[in-house]
Amino acid sequence: MSNDADLVRELTGIEPARAEPLALGAAASTGGFIGGLWQDLRFGARLLVKNRGASLVVIITLALAIAANAIVFGFADLLLLRPLPIDNADRVVTIYGVDRRLGHNREWLSISDYLELRRQATSLADVSAMTTRQASLVGAGEPRAVMVNFVTTNVLSTWGLAAFSGRTFLPDEGTPGRANVAILSHRFWTAHFAADPAAVGRTLTVNGERCTVVGVLSPNIEIGDLGEIDLWLPLDTTQAWESRSERVAEVFALRRPETTLEQVNAELTTISDRLRRADPLNHVDWQLRAMTIREATVGATTWIILALLGVVTLLVLVVACANIATVMLARASARRKEIALRLALGATRGRLVRQLLSEGMLLGLASGACGLGFAYAGLTAFKLLSPDSFFQRLAVNGNLLAFAIMGMFVGFASIGLIVAVAGVYGVTAFSVNQRGHEIGVRMALGATAANVVSLFISRSLRLILIGVAVGVAAGWAMGRTMNSILVETSPSDPATYTTVIGLIVMSGLVTSLVPASRAVSIDPIAVLKRE
Repeated sequence: MSNDADLVRELTGIEPARAEPLALGAAASTGGFIGGLWQDLRFGARLLVKNRGASLVVIITLALAIAANAIVFGFADLLLLRPLPIDNADRVVTIYGVDRRLGHNREWLSISDYLELRRQATSLADVSAMTTRQASLVGAGEPRAVMVNFVTTNVLSTWGLAAFSGRTFLPDEGTPGRANVAILSHRFWTAHFAADPAAVGRTLTVNGERCTVVGVLSPNIEIGDLGEIDLWLPLDTTQAWESRSERVAEVFALRRPETTLEQVNAELTTISDRLRRADPLNHVDWQLRAMTIREATVGATTWIILALLGVVTLLVLVVACANIATVMLARASARRKEIALRLALGATRGRLVRQLLSEGMLLGLASGACGLGFAYAGLTAFKLLSPDSFFQRLAVNGNLLAFAIMGMFVGFASIGLIVAVAGVYGVTAFSVNQRGHEIGVRMALGATAANVVSLFISRSLRLILIGVAVGVAAGWAMGRTMNSILVETSPSDPATYTTVIGLIVMSGLVTSLVPASRAVSIDPIAVLKRE
Protein backbone atom coordinates (compact mmCIF):
# COMPACT_ATOMS: atom_id res chain seq x y z
CA MET A 1 0.00 0.00 0.00
CA SER A 2 1.23 3.55 -0.73
CA ASN A 3 2.70 5.89 1.87
CA ASP A 4 -0.33 8.19 1.44
CA ALA A 5 -2.69 5.34 2.26
CA ASP A 6 -0.66 4.45 5.33
CA LEU A 7 -0.85 8.08 6.41
CA VAL A 8 -4.64 8.12 5.99
CA ARG A 9 -4.98 5.03 8.14
CA GLU A 10 -2.57 6.43 10.74
CA LEU A 11 -4.28 9.84 11.03
CA THR A 12 -7.93 8.92 10.61
CA GLY A 13 -8.32 5.18 11.14
CA ILE A 14 -10.35 5.08 7.89
CA GLU A 15 -9.46 2.66 5.13
CA PRO A 16 -8.50 4.55 1.93
CA ALA A 17 -10.99 2.44 -0.04
CA ARG A 18 -13.81 3.91 2.09
CA ALA A 19 -12.34 7.42 2.29
CA GLU A 20 -12.07 7.92 -1.47
CA PRO A 21 -15.80 7.67 -2.24
CA LEU A 22 -16.49 10.07 0.59
CA ALA A 23 -13.97 12.53 -0.83
CA LEU A 24 -15.40 12.25 -4.32
CA GLY A 25 -18.91 12.72 -3.00
CA ALA A 26 -17.86 15.81 -1.08
CA ALA A 27 -16.15 17.21 -4.14
CA ALA A 28 -19.22 16.62 -6.24
CA SER A 29 -21.41 18.58 -3.88
CA THR A 30 -19.38 21.75 -3.91
CA GLY A 31 -21.59 23.42 -6.53
CA GLY A 32 -19.07 23.76 -9.33
CA PHE A 33 -16.09 26.08 -9.57
CA ILE A 34 -17.67 29.06 -7.80
CA GLY A 35 -18.96 26.91 -4.99
CA GLY A 36 -15.59 25.23 -4.62
CA LEU A 37 -13.80 28.57 -4.61
CA TRP A 38 -16.14 29.91 -1.93
CA GLN A 39 -15.51 26.78 0.10
CA ASP A 40 -11.76 27.24 -0.31
CA LEU A 41 -11.97 30.85 0.84
CA ARG A 42 -13.97 29.94 3.93
CA PHE A 43 -11.62 27.10 4.79
CA GLY A 44 -8.61 29.35 4.19
CA ALA A 45 -10.08 32.00 6.47
CA ARG A 46 -10.57 29.41 9.21
CA LEU A 47 -6.97 28.25 8.82
CA LEU A 48 -5.65 31.81 9.02
CA VAL A 49 -7.68 32.44 12.17
CA LYS A 50 -6.50 29.17 13.66
CA ASN A 51 -2.86 30.08 12.96
CA ARG A 52 -3.41 33.71 13.85
CA GLY A 53 0.15 34.25 15.08
CA ALA A 54 1.83 33.42 11.78
CA SER A 55 -0.99 35.09 9.85
CA LEU A 56 -0.60 38.35 11.77
CA VAL A 57 3.15 38.32 11.20
CA VAL A 58 2.64 37.96 7.45
CA ILE A 59 -0.17 40.53 7.24
CA ILE A 60 1.47 43.22 9.39
CA THR A 61 4.91 42.78 7.80
CA LEU A 62 3.59 43.09 4.26
CA ALA A 63 1.12 45.84 5.25
CA LEU A 64 3.88 48.02 6.71
CA ALA A 65 6.01 47.54 3.61
CA ILE A 66 3.06 48.40 1.33
CA ALA A 67 2.21 51.43 3.49
CA ALA A 68 5.78 52.74 3.32
CA ASN A 69 5.76 52.48 -0.47
CA ALA A 70 2.26 53.97 -0.67
CA ILE A 71 3.24 56.99 1.45
CA VAL A 72 6.28 57.69 -0.75
CA PHE A 73 4.07 57.33 -3.82
CA GLY A 74 1.56 59.71 -2.23
CA PHE A 75 4.23 62.42 -2.10
CA ALA A 76 5.40 61.59 -5.62
CA ASP A 77 1.82 61.78 -6.87
CA LEU A 78 1.30 65.18 -5.24
CA LEU A 79 4.64 66.71 -6.26
CA LEU A 80 5.40 65.12 -9.60
CA LEU A 81 2.37 63.41 -11.12
CA ARG A 82 -0.75 65.30 -10.15
CA PRO A 83 -1.57 68.15 -12.57
CA LEU A 84 -0.98 71.65 -11.24
CA PRO A 85 -4.22 73.62 -10.66
CA ILE A 86 -3.53 75.98 -13.56
CA ASP A 87 -4.28 75.92 -17.27
CA ASN A 88 -1.48 75.29 -19.77
CA ALA A 89 0.84 74.15 -16.97
CA ASP A 90 3.23 72.70 -19.56
CA ARG A 91 3.64 76.16 -21.14
CA VAL A 92 3.75 78.38 -18.05
CA VAL A 93 7.33 79.26 -17.08
CA THR A 94 8.86 81.30 -14.30
CA ILE A 95 11.64 83.73 -15.19
CA TYR A 96 14.42 84.48 -12.72
CA GLY A 97 17.86 86.00 -12.61
CA VAL A 98 21.22 84.34 -12.01
CA ASP A 99 23.81 86.65 -10.42
CA ARG A 100 27.16 84.90 -10.85
CA ARG A 101 29.02 87.69 -9.12
CA LEU A 102 27.05 87.36 -5.88
CA GLY A 103 26.52 83.61 -6.23
CA HIS A 104 22.73 83.90 -6.43
CA ASN A 105 21.41 81.06 -8.57
CA ARG A 106 17.80 82.17 -8.52
CA GLU A 107 16.64 85.67 -7.68
CA TRP A 108 13.64 87.76 -8.57
CA LEU A 109 13.50 90.61 -11.05
CA SER A 110 13.01 94.32 -10.59
CA ILE A 111 9.83 95.95 -11.89
CA SER A 112 11.91 97.75 -14.52
CA ASP A 113 13.42 94.47 -15.74
CA TYR A 114 9.93 92.99 -15.90
CA LEU A 115 8.72 95.85 -18.10
CA GLU A 116 11.74 95.44 -20.41
CA LEU A 117 11.03 91.74 -20.65
CA ARG A 118 7.43 92.42 -21.68
CA ARG A 119 8.59 94.80 -24.39
CA GLN A 120 11.38 92.66 -25.85
CA ALA A 121 10.36 89.00 -25.50
CA THR A 122 8.80 87.52 -28.65
CA SER A 123 8.85 83.84 -27.64
CA LEU A 124 6.46 84.55 -24.76
CA ALA A 125 2.74 85.08 -25.31
CA ASP A 126 2.18 86.85 -22.00
CA VAL A 127 4.38 88.05 -19.15
CA SER A 128 3.07 88.78 -15.66
CA ALA A 129 4.54 89.67 -12.28
CA MET A 130 3.69 89.65 -8.61
CA THR A 131 5.28 90.72 -5.37
CA THR A 132 4.17 89.83 -1.84
CA ARG A 133 4.20 92.27 1.05
CA GLN A 134 2.73 92.61 4.49
CA ALA A 135 0.05 95.26 4.93
CA SER A 136 -2.40 96.52 7.53
CA LEU A 137 -6.08 95.76 7.01
CA VAL A 138 -9.17 97.46 8.43
CA GLY A 139 -12.71 96.33 7.65
CA ALA A 140 -12.60 92.60 8.37
CA GLY A 141 -13.18 92.53 12.08
CA GLU A 142 -10.27 93.68 14.21
CA PRO A 143 -7.45 95.57 12.45
CA ARG A 144 -4.75 93.08 11.54
CA ALA A 145 -1.62 92.53 9.50
CA VAL A 146 -2.24 90.54 6.32
CA MET A 147 -0.15 89.14 3.47
CA VAL A 148 -1.01 90.91 0.23
CA ASN A 149 -0.04 89.66 -3.21
CA PHE A 150 0.33 92.63 -5.58
CA VAL A 151 -0.07 91.19 -9.08
CA THR A 152 -0.33 92.42 -12.61
CA THR A 153 -3.91 91.93 -13.76
CA ASN A 154 -2.92 89.29 -16.33
CA VAL A 155 -1.51 86.83 -13.75
CA LEU A 156 -4.82 85.10 -13.17
CA SER A 157 -5.62 84.89 -16.87
CA THR A 158 -2.12 83.54 -17.58
CA TRP A 159 -2.75 80.77 -15.07
CA GLY A 160 -6.33 80.24 -16.22
CA LEU A 161 -7.75 80.84 -12.75
CA ALA A 162 -11.40 81.66 -12.21
CA ALA A 163 -13.04 83.31 -9.24
CA PHE A 164 -14.84 81.13 -6.72
CA SER A 165 -17.25 84.01 -6.18
CA GLY A 166 -17.51 87.37 -7.93
CA ARG A 167 -14.89 88.08 -10.60
CA THR A 168 -11.17 88.45 -11.17
CA PHE A 169 -9.29 91.61 -12.20
CA LEU A 170 -10.16 93.55 -15.33
CA PRO A 171 -7.26 94.40 -17.68
CA ASP A 172 -7.21 98.12 -16.88
CA GLU A 173 -7.55 97.82 -13.10
CA GLY A 174 -4.51 98.89 -11.15
CA THR A 175 -3.84 101.83 -13.46
CA PRO A 176 -4.05 105.46 -12.31
CA GLY A 177 -7.59 106.79 -12.20
CA ARG A 178 -9.29 103.43 -11.67
CA ALA A 179 -10.97 102.52 -8.38
CA ASN A 180 -8.98 100.29 -6.06
CA VAL A 181 -10.20 96.68 -5.98
CA ALA A 182 -9.20 93.54 -4.10
CA ILE A 183 -9.76 89.79 -4.30
CA LEU A 184 -9.94 87.66 -1.16
CA SER A 185 -8.22 84.31 -0.90
CA HIS A 186 -10.62 81.46 -0.21
CA ARG A 187 -8.86 80.67 3.07
CA PHE A 188 -9.10 84.27 4.31
CA TRP A 189 -12.73 84.56 3.16
CA THR A 190 -13.65 81.41 5.08
CA ALA A 191 -11.73 82.32 8.23
CA HIS A 192 -12.65 86.00 8.57
CA PHE A 193 -15.91 86.37 6.64
CA ALA A 194 -17.43 82.98 7.55
CA ALA A 195 -17.71 82.24 3.80
CA ASP A 196 -20.37 84.94 3.51
CA PRO A 197 -21.24 85.66 -0.17
CA ALA A 198 -22.06 89.24 0.88
CA ALA A 199 -18.35 89.83 1.46
CA VAL A 200 -18.10 90.57 -2.27
CA GLY A 201 -18.82 94.28 -2.58
CA ARG A 202 -17.59 95.24 0.88
CA THR A 203 -15.05 98.01 1.34
CA LEU A 204 -11.71 97.34 3.03
CA THR A 205 -8.87 99.66 3.95
CA VAL A 206 -5.41 98.34 3.06
CA ASN A 207 -2.45 100.48 4.16
CA GLY A 208 -4.81 103.45 4.40
CA GLU A 209 -6.19 102.98 0.87
CA ARG A 210 -9.86 102.08 0.47
CA CYS A 211 -10.63 99.24 -1.94
CA THR A 212 -13.68 97.23 -2.93
CA VAL A 213 -13.79 93.43 -2.77
CA VAL A 214 -14.74 92.18 -6.24
CA GLY A 215 -14.27 88.44 -5.81
CA VAL A 216 -13.03 85.41 -3.94
CA LEU A 217 -10.29 83.33 -5.54
CA SER A 218 -10.61 79.60 -6.11
CA PRO A 219 -9.03 77.46 -3.35
CA ASN A 220 -7.19 75.35 -5.93
CA ILE A 221 -4.38 77.89 -6.18
CA GLU A 222 -3.62 77.84 -2.46
CA ILE A 223 -0.46 75.74 -2.76
CA GLY A 224 2.99 76.48 -1.39
CA ASP A 225 3.60 80.12 -0.55
CA LEU A 226 0.38 81.13 -2.28
CA GLY A 227 -1.50 79.33 0.47
CA GLU A 228 -0.37 82.03 2.91
CA ILE A 229 -1.77 84.93 0.85
CA ASP A 230 -4.77 86.79 2.32
CA LEU A 231 -5.52 89.43 -0.32
CA TRP A 232 -4.75 89.93 -4.00
CA LEU A 233 -4.42 93.54 -5.23
CA PRO A 234 -3.51 94.92 -8.67
CA LEU A 235 0.11 95.95 -9.11
CA ASP A 236 0.54 99.46 -10.51
CA THR A 237 3.65 99.14 -12.68
CA THR A 238 3.42 102.75 -13.88
CA GLN A 239 4.70 104.02 -10.55
CA ALA A 240 8.46 104.19 -10.15
CA TRP A 241 8.22 102.66 -6.71
CA GLU A 242 11.17 100.29 -7.21
CA SER A 243 14.64 100.79 -8.68
CA ARG A 244 16.49 98.25 -10.82
CA SER A 245 18.55 97.20 -7.81
CA GLU A 246 15.40 96.22 -5.87
CA ARG A 247 14.51 92.82 -7.26
CA VAL A 248 11.15 92.03 -5.69
CA ALA A 249 8.99 90.67 -8.53
CA GLU A 250 8.28 87.04 -9.30
CA VAL A 251 7.81 86.90 -13.05
CA PHE A 252 5.74 84.33 -14.93
CA ALA A 253 5.12 83.94 -18.63
CA LEU A 254 3.18 81.81 -21.07
CA ARG A 255 5.46 80.20 -23.65
CA ARG A 256 4.12 80.37 -27.19
CA PRO A 257 2.96 76.95 -28.48
CA GLU A 258 5.47 76.94 -31.34
CA THR A 259 8.51 77.64 -29.13
CA THR A 260 10.49 75.41 -26.78
CA LEU A 261 12.02 76.16 -23.40
CA GLU A 262 15.47 76.12 -25.01
CA GLN A 263 14.39 78.80 -27.50
CA VAL A 264 12.98 80.91 -24.65
CA ASN A 265 16.28 80.71 -22.76
CA ALA A 266 18.20 81.59 -25.91
CA GLU A 267 16.12 84.76 -26.31
CA LEU A 268 16.53 85.56 -22.60
CA THR A 269 20.30 85.43 -23.08
CA THR A 270 20.00 88.07 -25.81
CA ILE A 271 17.76 90.25 -23.62
CA SER A 272 20.24 89.88 -20.73
CA ASP A 273 23.03 91.19 -22.94
CA ARG A 274 20.93 94.21 -23.86
CA LEU A 275 20.13 94.94 -20.21
CA ARG A 276 23.81 94.61 -19.32
CA ARG A 277 24.77 97.17 -21.95
CA ALA A 278 21.96 99.55 -20.92
CA ASP A 279 22.56 99.27 -17.16
CA PRO A 280 25.96 97.66 -16.45
CA LEU A 281 25.91 98.63 -12.77
CA ASN A 282 22.96 96.38 -11.90
CA HIS A 283 23.52 93.64 -14.48
CA VAL A 284 27.17 92.65 -14.17
CA ASP A 285 27.47 88.85 -14.55
CA TRP A 286 23.69 88.69 -14.49
CA GLN A 287 21.64 86.36 -16.66
CA LEU A 288 17.90 85.81 -17.22
CA ARG A 289 16.76 82.19 -17.19
CA ALA A 290 13.42 80.35 -17.47
CA MET A 291 12.19 77.09 -15.97
CA THR A 292 8.88 75.27 -16.05
CA ILE A 293 6.33 76.06 -13.37
CA ARG A 294 6.48 72.41 -12.27
CA GLU A 295 10.22 72.59 -11.63
CA ALA A 296 9.85 75.95 -9.91
CA THR A 297 7.11 74.60 -7.63
CA VAL A 298 8.71 71.26 -6.84
CA GLY A 299 12.43 71.90 -7.19
CA ALA A 300 14.99 69.85 -9.09
CA THR A 301 16.24 67.99 -6.02
CA THR A 302 12.78 66.67 -5.18
CA TRP A 303 13.01 64.14 -8.01
CA ILE A 304 16.28 62.80 -6.61
CA ILE A 305 15.02 62.64 -3.03
CA LEU A 306 11.82 60.84 -4.01
CA ALA A 307 13.77 58.42 -6.21
CA LEU A 308 16.09 57.57 -3.31
CA LEU A 309 13.13 57.15 -0.96
CA GLY A 310 11.46 54.92 -3.52
CA VAL A 311 14.54 52.70 -3.77
CA VAL A 312 14.81 52.44 0.02
CA THR A 313 11.13 51.58 0.50
CA LEU A 314 11.31 49.07 -2.35
CA LEU A 315 14.21 47.38 -0.57
CA VAL A 316 12.08 47.34 2.58
CA LEU A 317 9.35 45.59 0.58
CA VAL A 318 11.84 43.02 -0.72
CA VAL A 319 13.21 42.33 2.78
CA ALA A 320 9.67 42.00 4.10
CA CYS A 321 8.84 39.56 1.32
CA ALA A 322 11.95 37.52 2.13
CA ASN A 323 10.85 37.25 5.76
CA ILE A 324 7.33 36.32 4.71
CA ALA A 325 8.70 33.69 2.33
CA THR A 326 10.52 32.09 5.26
CA VAL A 327 7.29 31.95 7.26
CA MET A 328 5.36 30.54 4.28
CA LEU A 329 7.98 27.84 3.70
CA ALA A 330 7.82 26.85 7.36
CA ARG A 331 4.02 26.66 7.17
CA ALA A 332 4.19 24.57 4.00
CA SER A 333 6.59 22.15 5.66
CA ALA A 334 4.28 21.81 8.65
CA ARG A 335 1.33 20.99 6.35
CA ARG A 336 2.93 18.06 4.54
CA LYS A 337 0.74 15.53 6.35
CA GLU A 338 -2.40 17.54 5.63
CA ILE A 339 -1.60 17.75 1.92
CA ALA A 340 -0.79 14.03 1.76
CA LEU A 341 -4.09 13.27 3.49
CA ARG A 342 -6.01 15.38 1.00
CA LEU A 343 -4.35 13.61 -1.92
CA ALA A 344 -5.16 10.23 -0.40
CA LEU A 345 -8.79 11.28 0.04
CA GLY A 346 -9.07 11.95 -3.67
CA ALA A 347 -8.29 15.66 -4.00
CA THR A 348 -6.64 16.55 -7.30
CA ARG A 349 -3.44 18.54 -7.43
CA GLY A 350 -5.30 21.36 -9.13
CA ARG A 351 -7.75 21.42 -6.24
CA LEU A 352 -4.88 21.69 -3.77
CA VAL A 353 -3.25 24.47 -5.77
CA ARG A 354 -6.55 26.38 -5.79
CA GLN A 355 -6.83 25.98 -2.02
CA LEU A 356 -3.31 27.29 -1.44
CA LEU A 357 -3.88 30.16 -3.87
CA SER A 358 -7.09 31.13 -2.07
CA GLU A 359 -5.20 31.29 1.23
CA GLY A 360 -2.56 33.49 -0.39
CA MET A 361 -5.29 35.70 -1.86
CA LEU A 362 -6.82 36.18 1.58
CA LEU A 363 -3.43 37.12 3.01
CA GLY A 364 -2.87 39.53 0.15
CA LEU A 365 -6.24 41.23 0.50
CA ALA A 366 -5.81 41.58 4.26
CA SER A 367 -2.28 42.95 3.83
CA GLY A 368 -3.41 45.41 1.16
CA ALA A 369 -6.32 46.66 3.25
CA CYS A 370 -4.13 47.09 6.34
CA GLY A 371 -1.44 48.73 4.21
CA LEU A 372 -3.94 51.29 2.91
CA GLY A 373 -5.07 51.93 6.48
CA PHE A 374 -1.49 52.48 7.64
CA ALA A 375 -0.83 54.74 4.63
CA TYR A 376 -3.95 56.80 5.37
CA ALA A 377 -2.90 57.16 9.01
CA GLY A 378 0.63 58.19 8.01
CA LEU A 379 -0.52 60.79 5.48
CA THR A 380 -3.11 62.16 7.92
CA ALA A 381 -0.49 62.49 10.66
CA PHE A 382 1.84 64.33 8.27
CA LYS A 383 -0.93 66.75 7.27
CA LEU A 384 -1.67 67.46 10.92
CA LEU A 385 2.00 68.15 11.66
CA SER A 386 2.74 70.14 8.47
CA PRO A 387 1.84 73.84 8.50
CA ASP A 388 2.21 74.07 4.70
CA SER A 389 -1.18 74.19 3.01
CA PHE A 390 0.33 72.57 -0.09
CA PHE A 391 0.63 69.23 1.70
CA GLN A 392 -3.00 69.35 2.80
CA ARG A 393 -3.76 68.00 -0.68
CA LEU A 394 -2.22 64.65 0.26
CA ALA A 395 -4.92 62.01 0.07
CA VAL A 396 -5.59 58.32 -0.47
CA ASN A 397 -6.93 58.71 -4.01
CA GLY A 398 -7.38 56.40 -6.96
CA ASN A 399 -3.73 56.63 -7.95
CA LEU A 400 -2.61 55.65 -4.46
CA LEU A 401 -5.13 52.81 -4.35
CA ALA A 402 -3.85 51.48 -7.68
CA PHE A 403 -0.27 51.74 -6.45
CA ALA A 404 -1.12 49.86 -3.24
CA ILE A 405 -2.73 47.07 -5.28
CA MET A 406 0.34 46.99 -7.49
CA GLY A 407 2.53 46.85 -4.38
CA MET A 408 0.48 43.91 -3.11
CA PHE A 409 1.02 42.03 -6.37
CA VAL A 410 4.71 42.93 -6.43
CA GLY A 411 5.00 41.71 -2.85
CA PHE A 412 3.53 38.31 -3.59
CA ALA A 413 5.46 38.09 -6.85
CA SER A 414 8.61 38.70 -4.82
CA ILE A 415 7.55 36.01 -2.35
CA GLY A 416 6.99 33.64 -5.26
CA LEU A 417 10.41 34.46 -6.69
CA ILE A 418 12.10 33.91 -3.33
CA VAL A 419 10.29 30.59 -2.82
CA ALA A 420 11.22 29.53 -6.36
CA VAL A 421 14.85 30.51 -5.82
CA ALA A 422 14.87 28.56 -2.55
CA GLY A 423 13.43 25.58 -4.43
CA VAL A 424 16.11 25.76 -7.12
CA TYR A 425 18.76 25.96 -4.42
CA GLY A 426 17.32 22.94 -2.62
CA VAL A 427 17.03 20.83 -5.78
CA THR A 428 20.58 21.65 -6.83
CA ALA A 429 21.99 20.99 -3.35
CA PHE A 430 20.11 17.68 -3.19
CA SER A 431 21.45 16.71 -6.61
CA VAL A 432 25.02 17.51 -5.53
CA ASN A 433 24.65 15.32 -2.44
CA GLN A 434 23.08 12.45 -4.39
CA ARG A 435 25.69 12.52 -7.15
CA GLY A 436 28.75 12.91 -4.95
CA HIS A 437 30.16 9.54 -6.04
CA GLU A 438 29.62 10.33 -9.72
CA ILE A 439 31.33 13.70 -9.33
CA GLY A 440 34.34 12.09 -7.64
CA VAL A 441 34.68 9.57 -10.46
CA ARG A 442 34.36 12.30 -13.11
CA MET A 443 37.06 14.38 -11.44
CA ALA A 444 39.30 11.33 -11.08
CA LEU A 445 38.91 10.75 -14.82
CA GLY A 446 40.03 14.31 -15.58
CA ALA A 447 36.92 16.48 -15.37
CA THR A 448 37.76 20.09 -14.50
CA ALA A 449 36.02 22.27 -11.94
CA ALA A 450 34.32 24.16 -14.78
CA ASN A 451 32.97 20.88 -16.19
CA VAL A 452 31.49 19.89 -12.83
CA VAL A 453 29.89 23.30 -12.23
CA SER A 454 28.47 23.46 -15.76
CA LEU A 455 26.92 20.01 -15.25
CA PHE A 456 24.64 21.32 -12.50
CA ILE A 457 24.18 24.80 -13.94
CA SER A 458 22.94 23.39 -17.25
CA ARG A 459 20.48 21.13 -15.44
CA SER A 460 19.16 24.04 -13.38
CA LEU A 461 18.99 26.22 -16.48
CA ARG A 462 16.79 23.67 -18.25
CA LEU A 463 14.38 23.60 -15.32
CA ILE A 464 14.35 27.40 -15.12
CA LEU A 465 13.67 27.81 -18.84
CA ILE A 466 10.80 25.31 -18.70
CA GLY A 467 9.26 27.27 -15.82
CA VAL A 468 9.83 30.57 -17.63
CA ALA A 469 8.17 29.24 -20.78
CA VAL A 470 5.09 28.15 -18.82
CA GLY A 471 5.00 31.47 -16.93
CA VAL A 472 5.38 33.57 -20.09
CA ALA A 473 2.56 31.67 -21.79
CA ALA A 474 0.29 32.12 -18.78
CA GLY A 475 1.26 35.80 -18.46
CA TRP A 476 0.61 36.44 -22.15
CA ALA A 477 -2.81 34.78 -21.94
CA MET A 478 -3.73 36.76 -18.83
CA GLY A 479 -2.42 39.97 -20.41
CA ARG A 480 -4.68 39.49 -23.41
CA THR A 481 -7.72 39.24 -21.14
CA MET A 482 -6.67 42.38 -19.21
CA ASN A 483 -5.81 44.39 -22.32
CA SER A 484 -8.71 46.80 -21.74
CA ILE A 485 -7.32 48.05 -18.40
CA LEU A 486 -3.66 48.32 -19.39
CA VAL A 487 -2.57 51.93 -19.89
CA GLU A 488 0.09 52.70 -22.52
CA THR A 489 1.40 49.15 -22.18
CA SER A 490 0.94 46.29 -24.60
CA PRO A 491 0.07 42.89 -23.11
CA SER A 492 3.09 41.62 -25.02
CA ASP A 493 5.40 44.50 -24.10
CA PRO A 494 8.93 43.29 -25.02
CA ALA A 495 10.67 45.38 -22.36
CA THR A 496 8.51 43.93 -19.58
CA TYR A 497 8.98 40.33 -20.69
CA THR A 498 12.72 40.78 -21.22
CA THR A 499 13.19 42.34 -17.78
CA VAL A 500 11.17 39.67 -15.97
CA ILE A 501 12.77 36.77 -17.83
CA GLY A 502 16.25 38.18 -17.24
CA LEU A 503 15.56 38.66 -13.53
CA ILE A 504 14.22 35.13 -13.07
CA VAL A 505 16.98 33.44 -15.07
CA MET A 506 19.76 35.38 -13.36
CA SER A 507 18.28 34.74 -9.90
CA GLY A 508 18.02 31.02 -10.61
CA LEU A 509 21.54 30.74 -12.03
CA VAL A 510 23.12 32.66 -9.15
CA THR A 511 21.25 30.48 -6.67
CA SER A 512 22.36 27.28 -8.45
CA LEU A 513 25.96 28.43 -8.52
CA VAL A 514 26.34 28.21 -4.73
CA PRO A 515 25.63 24.47 -4.28
CA ALA A 516 27.20 23.68 -7.66
CA SER A 517 30.47 25.29 -6.59
CA ARG A 518 30.50 23.07 -3.50
CA ALA A 519 30.65 20.01 -5.76
CA VAL A 520 34.15 21.06 -6.81
CA SER A 521 35.38 20.54 -3.25
CA ILE A 522 34.65 16.78 -3.39
CA ASP A 523 37.91 14.78 -3.07
CA PRO A 524 38.02 12.15 -5.87
CA ILE A 525 40.63 10.07 -3.99
CA ALA A 526 38.36 9.81 -0.95
CA VAL A 527 35.48 8.76 -3.20
CA LEU A 528 37.56 6.04 -4.87
CA LYS A 529 38.78 4.76 -1.50
CA ARG A 530 35.18 4.40 -0.31
CA GLU A 531 34.41 2.53 -3.50
